[in-house]
Amino acid sequence: MNFFIETQCDHAFDHFSNQYGKNGVKQLQRMFRQTVRMSHVKNVMNEGKSTDPDTDRHIRIPDELVYVPSWSEELNGTLKECDKKGWGWNVIDECLFIGIYSKEIYHGHGHAIFNSVFDNFEWSEGSPRFRLFDSMIAPLALTIFNLNIHEEHKFDILFGRKNVCLGLNIGRFLDEIRKSGLTVRRATNKEASNLDKKRMPPYRWNGKAIFIGNSKREVCLSDGIFMRIFFHGQRPVKLVHALLNNPAFEEEGQR
Repeated sequence: MNFFIETQCDHAFDHFSNQYGKNGVKQLQRMFRQTVRMSHVKNVMNEGKSTDPDTDRHIRIPDELVYVPSWSEELNGTLKECDKKGWGWNVIDECLFIGIYSKEIYHGHGHAIFNSVFDNFEWSEGSPRFRLFDSMIAPLALTIFNLNIHEEHKFDILFGRKNVCLGLNIGRFLDEIRKSGLTVRRATNKEASNLDKKRMPPYRWNGKAIFIGNSKREVCLSDGIFMRIFFHGQRPVKLVHALLNNPAFEEEGQR
């Protein structure tokens, strides 16, 4: 493989194919893809920038820290509220809902109660929602141990004594983004299809992908944004502003 990468010798490749057959060629292709991916990772770690070989996305680590305010204070307050009465409720930026339910009182049905309230009273049907415990199985999420909450509450969540439910009302989220001075538009079918082809599937609300922008660039609403809102504790509207104003996002539409 290394010889072929260096020389691009078709004769050598033909000789290899004749000697090892289709299975050998497939294995060579797998190894080649792995080598290219690891080269990409090496460039990102050493130089802070590279192009993802699978998606052609330009990856860049910003030189300066980009600060995004968190909702950990509200989470702590709602956990204490649950300690007192067995449940707690809070809303962040008018669109991110937190519902916390004690297993002792609600017998493990807190998530069903949250879904009912979130859908029927907050008009959030079709909007994304998670349990905070889901961070333990999401590879890119901060775990419960990383949260800025009391140790006792961490173990309450881990052992199911408290069920922390989270939901982002997309309609309100987009309204708050508009109020903050950003633009919101539906993607065309072609734009959404291009993102799918690049292995960057957008989140679709009512069947349409959503672009959020300022005067310089746009970002597409995606699972990556939701990951940071739900599991990295970042405030929804402030996060979108930070993404759009981050110089690392040089290409329009990059997430």
